[in-house]
Amino acid sequence: QVQVYVRGNDGGHVEVRPNPARSKTTLQMQLPSVVTEVTVELTDRSGKMRYKAVHSAEAQLELSLESLNSGIYHVCVSYGDQSHCNQLVVIE
Repeated sequence: QVQVYVRGNDGGHVEVRPNPARSKTTLQMQLPSVVTEVTVELTDRSGKMRYKAVHSAEAQLELSLESLNSGIYHVCVSYGDQSHCNQLVVIE
Protein backbone atom coordinates (compact mmCIF):
# COMPACT_ATOMS: atom_id res chain seq x y z
CA GLN A 1 0.00 0.00 0.00
CA VAL A 2 1.31 3.42 -1.00
CA GLN A 3 0.46 6.42 1.11
CA VAL A 4 0.41 9.77 -0.63
CA TYR A 5 1.36 12.61 1.65
CA VAL A 6 1.64 16.14 0.30
CA ARG A 7 2.70 19.07 2.47
CA GLY A 8 2.19 22.66 1.35
CA ASN A 9 4.32 25.63 2.29
CA ASP A 10 1.46 26.88 4.47
CA GLY A 11 1.77 23.90 6.82
CA GLY A 12 -1.30 22.16 5.42
CA HIS A 13 -1.14 18.61 4.16
CA VAL A 14 -3.29 15.99 2.48
CA GLU A 15 -2.98 12.21 2.68
CA VAL A 16 -4.72 9.84 0.23
CA ARG A 17 -5.49 6.44 1.77
CA PRO A 18 -5.75 3.74 0.70
CA ASN A 19 -3.66 4.08 -2.41
CA PRO A 20 -3.97 1.94 -4.52
CA ALA A 21 -7.72 1.93 -3.97
CA ARG A 22 -10.67 -0.05 -5.30
CA SER A 23 -14.10 1.45 -4.71
CA LYS A 24 -13.29 4.42 -2.48
CA THR A 25 -10.45 6.41 -1.00
CA THR A 26 -10.23 8.95 1.80
CA LEU A 27 -8.54 12.33 1.69
CA GLN A 28 -7.24 13.11 5.17
CA MET A 29 -6.61 16.83 5.39
CA GLN A 30 -4.85 18.98 7.92
CA LEU A 31 -5.42 22.53 6.76
CA PRO A 32 -4.86 26.01 8.18
CA SER A 33 -7.80 27.01 10.39
CA VAL A 34 -8.75 29.88 8.08
CA VAL A 35 -9.62 27.44 5.27
CA THR A 36 -13.37 26.78 5.11
CA GLU A 37 -13.72 25.28 1.62
CA VAL A 38 -11.60 23.14 -0.67
CA THR A 39 -11.94 22.26 -4.33
CA VAL A 40 -11.27 18.61 -5.14
CA GLU A 41 -10.39 17.67 -8.71
CA LEU A 42 -9.72 14.20 -10.08
CA THR A 43 -8.29 13.86 -13.60
CA ASP A 44 -7.23 10.85 -15.62
CA ARG A 45 -3.84 10.48 -17.33
CA SER A 46 -5.08 12.24 -20.46
CA GLY A 47 -6.07 15.27 -18.38
CA LYS A 48 -9.82 14.66 -18.64
CA MET A 49 -11.67 15.93 -15.58
CA ARG A 50 -13.44 12.98 -13.96
CA TYR A 51 -14.59 14.72 -10.77
CA LYS A 52 -14.69 18.30 -9.51
CA ALA A 53 -16.53 19.63 -6.49
CA VAL A 54 -16.29 22.16 -3.70
CA HIS A 55 -16.43 20.70 -0.20
CA SER A 56 -16.29 22.10 3.30
CA ALA A 57 -12.78 21.81 4.74
CA GLU A 58 -13.38 18.72 6.86
CA ALA A 59 -10.60 16.59 8.32
CA GLN A 60 -11.64 13.64 6.12
CA LEU A 61 -13.39 13.41 2.78
CA GLU A 62 -14.35 10.09 1.23
CA LEU A 63 -14.32 9.82 -2.56
CA SER A 64 -16.22 7.10 -4.40
CA LEU A 65 -14.15 5.55 -7.19
CA GLU A 66 -16.77 3.07 -8.42
CA SER A 67 -17.37 4.87 -11.72
CA LEU A 68 -13.66 4.88 -12.60
CA ASN A 69 -11.74 2.30 -14.60
CA SER A 70 -8.48 0.91 -13.30
CA GLY A 71 -5.63 3.31 -13.93
CA ILE A 72 -3.60 6.22 -12.67
CA TYR A 73 -5.36 9.46 -11.77
CA HIS A 74 -4.31 12.77 -10.30
CA VAL A 75 -6.18 14.14 -7.31
CA CYS A 76 -5.78 17.80 -6.34
CA VAL A 77 -7.09 19.59 -3.28
CA SER A 78 -6.99 23.37 -3.68
CA TYR A 79 -7.78 26.35 -1.48
CA GLY A 80 -6.73 29.97 -1.81
CA ASP A 81 -3.43 29.98 -3.69
CA GLN A 82 -2.43 26.51 -2.41
CA SER A 83 -2.84 23.21 -4.23
CA HIS A 84 -1.90 19.71 -3.04
CA CYS A 85 -1.75 17.19 -5.92
CA ASN A 86 -0.57 13.64 -6.33
CA GLN A 87 -1.24 10.32 -8.01
CA LEU A 88 -4.02 7.96 -7.11
CA VAL A 89 -3.97 4.40 -8.44
CA VAL A 90 -7.38 2.78 -8.95
CA ILE A 91 -7.45 -1.02 -9.20
CA GLU A 92 -10.25 -3.49 -9.86
